[in-house]
Formats: sequence, structure tokens, C-alpha cells
Amino acid sequence: GKTLGDKTHIIYALSKDFCSSGLRCGVLYTENEEILRSVNKLNDLCQMSSHTQYALTKVLGDKDWVNSFLTESNSRLHSRFLETKEAFEAQGLSVLPAEAGLFCWIDMRKWMRNDSWDAEMELYTELQNEAKVLVTPGFSMRTETPGFFRCCFATHRDAFDE
Repeated sequence: GKTLGDKTHIIYALSKDFCSSGLRCGVLYTENEEILRSVNKLNDLCQMSSHTQYALTKVLGDKDWVNSFLTESNSRLHSRFLETKEAFEAQGLSVLPAEAGLFCWIDMRKWMRNDSWDAEMELYTELQNEAKVLVTPGFSMRTETPGFFRCCFATHRDAFDE
């Protein structure tokens, strides 16, 4: 049959889709023997507990619940994204469209003194220390242009409204 080859790898973690970051459960699929050897050396140090395996087997085995949960979660995330987008646009900022995930990109270049990474860090510090807004500066995410910040919109309404 078809193979993925040595340069294609699939990595998936339950943390984002199932709101379970503390469980540290994920999957790696690769056909690259060198990567498999390296990962297998880590396997003994990174195994999930049997309690976690049991709980996940029960939860993920209930297909009706999984479908219901994912549908509701996606609906809530979409609503939160729209609310986040609206709030930033009300401040005169543009938000890049988000198709999936928990994050969006906000163009804050108009709030920077100039178009530099130093100015981005100054704005980041001001947002965090004075406005108490925590976003991730684009430099940390290796963006090409200073002034784009990553915002996690997957939060409770109360936290967002503050």
C-alpha cells in the first residue's frame, strides 16, 4: 500500500480538542526509523499512567459523547473567536481570520512607535504590565513582520471581559 515516507510525520495531542492539557496524551505516527528509535528511548520516561489510559479509553470509546462534545466545543470556540475579533476591531485593530484552533493573530502595528522587533517588545511589555493583557509577541512565534500578536481566545467570558 501507500506509505508516508521518511519526511512526513503526524503528531496529535488530546489537550486542545478535549480540554485535557494536564493529561499530556498524544500520538506520533512516523515511518522514519531514526525518529522511531529516538522516541522509543524516551518511551519509558514519558508513559501515561494506567489510570489516564483507563479514563481515556472510557471517554473516547463513547462515540456519541465525543461527537456531542466536539460539536459543542467547536460552536463555543467559534463564538469566542467572533467576540474576540469584534472587541479588537472596536479598538481599530484587524484580526486575521481563524479557521480552527484556539488562537488568532492580531495586527497591532498601528500601536507601535516604529516597525521593529524592539518596538514590538515594548508594546508587549506595556500590554502585559499596564493593560494586564497577555498575548504572545510575533517574534516568539517567528513571524516575518513585527507587530502581529497571537491571542488565545479560548477562555471563560469573565476572564475575557476583564
